[in-house]
Amino acid sequence: TNKYEATGSLGGDVKIAATKTLEGRDLKAGEFSFAIKESNGNEVSSGTNDALGNINFEAIKYTSDTLKSAVKDGSANKITKDGKDVYTFQYTVSENTDKLSDKGITATDSSFVVTVTVRDNGDGTLTTAVTYPDGSENVLSFKNTYGAEDTKLNITGVKRLNSDGDLALTLKDIAEKYTFEITGED
Repeated sequence: TNKYEATGSLGGDVKIAATKTLEGRDLKAGEFSFAIKESNGNEVSSGTNDALGNINFEAIKYTSDTLKSAVKDGSANKITKDGKDVYTFQYTVSENTDKLSDKGITATDSSFVVTVTVRDNGDGTLTTAVTYPDGSENVLSFKNTYGAEDTKLNITGVKRLNSDGDLALTLKDIAEKYTFEITGED
């Protein structure tokens, strides 16, 4: 008995395009993490940023069986168009913003919804396409701002005088005659 099986992925030539910008300081590779979740909340991919701000997600692999399961569990819809099965997924692409504020980082855009269609070409291959939110110019832009907060530091000190002998200075003799400079190293 023969069984038809089609395979394909979202990643490689067709992928979810996303970038990361951080105002206030330079990005570090791998500093921010992101997730792609199905409409039912299941995470299907994750990724991190590189030092230039490109976000790279793991490929999402599809097979005939996983597409049928996705329709069954409600995470995808199926229609037939031009004699081919077309599956539609609504994915939420989001940044993991936990503990960013502890690092002085404020997230301004943290999630987007994209539509991914997977078309069974009838020849064992699946073709994917991504539809981005209006105004996104086919790329998801995650933006954060870094800003360290000012802090106050109270410093106190004591000037000690050796007051032995007949020529010893009194507090009145030295009042407002000394200045002190505090310096530090970066």
